[in-house]
This record gives sequence, C-alpha cells and structure tokens, in this order.
Amino acid sequence: MRKLIAITLGGILLAAATSCNKDSGEPLAIQGKWELRLQQGGSGFPVNYAPGNGNYLQFSGWRFERISNGAVVQSGHYWLVKDNTAAETLGLRIQDGQFNHRIVFGAGGQGKTFIDVRDNRLNLLSGFFPLDGGGMTVYERVE
Repeated sequence: MRKLIAITLGGILLAAATSCNKDSGEPLAIQGKWELRLQQGGSGFPVNYAPGNGNYLQFSGWRFERISNGAVVQSGHYWLVKDNTAAETLGLRIQDGQFNHRIVFGAGGQGKTFIDVRDNRLNLLSGFFPLDGGGMTVYERVE
C-alpha cells in the first residue's frame, strides 16, 4: 500500500511539474542580460538611466539575477504566466497582443507584474495607474 501511495504521489508531482513548465513555458525572448533605462512610479517623474549605469536584470534558464553596481542584490527562480487581464489590473488601455504575460519573481507575493518585449526592450508594468499606484520599468538588452 505504501508503495502504491508513493508511486501515485510521485506521478502527481511529476505531472504538476511538467504542467507548470507547459503553462509557464517561455513565450518571450527574455534570456540574457538587460540594463535599466527607465523607471517611473506613482505620480513621480520618470527617471532615465544612461547606458553603463550598472543596473541589470539577467535571465538564464528559469533563474534571474538583479545586479546593481556589480553586486547581485536579488536572485532566484522566475515564472512566466499567460494573463490577459493587464488592462483591468493596471487600469490602462493596452493594445492587443501586448502585456499578455506576467512575470513572477521568486515566491511571488508582490502583486501582478506584466511583461512585454519589443524592439530589444523589456517592459514591466505593475500596480494600478488611475490611483497613481502604477509603476513602469524599462530595460534594454545588452547581451
């Protein structure tokens, strides 16, 4: 009986692991190194970052690293999830085909962060913009 339970549990875990990979398979070309170019949060003014500013987001396999001035400040696993709720979640008008995935860093819990990749730019949107709670971060591919 124990053997049957162990085999069944192993099968369930294997099915869950493979289904997670299928559901969150990488539809976006985010592998590589990206350098911060723009941040804007709340009702504040946008902050532009020049090339060589030392703030990077790097993706390798299913791992990520946030790098600031040569030091890793955050690292872990990430997941990409298909999600077509960007317009209502962010309170913005979103063009069809844009921001239809979310990225979840680590254990999540930070709210929904929508991701879009175009023209060598990785764009992240989160929060609710009509209440000055939205944030935008833009990275440019460097590797």
